[in-house]
Amino acid sequence: MGTETFTVMATETFAGRESRGSIRPWQLKQFSIDAGRRDVSRIEQSASGMIPIAAGLRAKLTFAMGSRVMLRRTVDRVKGLVNGLTGVLEEVQRVGEMISTIGIRFDRLPEEIVRIARVPGTYELNRGVKMTRSHFPLEPAPAVTIHKFQGLNNVLLATSSIFTTAQFFVGCSRARTMDGLHLIDLDPTKATADPKAIKGYDRLRTQAVINDASEV
Repeated sequence: MGTETFTVMATETFAGRESRGSIRPWQLKQFSIDAGRRDVSRIEQSASGMIPIAAGLRAKLTFAMGSRVMLRRTVDRVKGLVNGLTGVLEEVQRVGEMISTIGIRFDRLPEEIVRIARVPGTYELNRGVKMTRSHFPLEPAPAVTIHKFQGLNNVLLATSSIFTTAQFFVGCSRARTMDGLHLIDLDPTKATADPKAIKGYDRLRTQAVINDASEV
């Protein structure tokens, strides 16, 4: 990971106000079941100036040159630039003081640097008040969960963090080749199968034996 770091903030604009007619007493936000969560959002908003995450975009991103990142929104399905794609940050382009694009060499597109621009997202700040946030659809990704990555040339799998059946197999299957799979802190007891799956395979084997016997 590189040592040159930089921070980039989202920009927000007022997107309009939605008219909802008269508000009935039981529709007031203080009576909402998520009133506590809304209060936390307001506290976080007042501290940073913006809600930390809105419309799927973070208010603040900090990266290091040469660090691994993840694309968090599908920007070009034809080219394969889909949510969850990972790569290495190699380039930052600026227009004056503003960062205009961030260049990523994605694992599945190693021959080119793909320049990612800001994308917009609209969310509701308060009842009827809508805001549009613009930011880079990226996240720092020095490590990712098993369900979030696939098809990599090199995979370092921390087996001690596996917590359910079949997860060991799924993690190993994310590597394209055996040479690209590296198991760290190996715990063989984590390599388990779902009992229901084992029962299902046993049933199929038994049925196959019965069918073979009936054909003799």
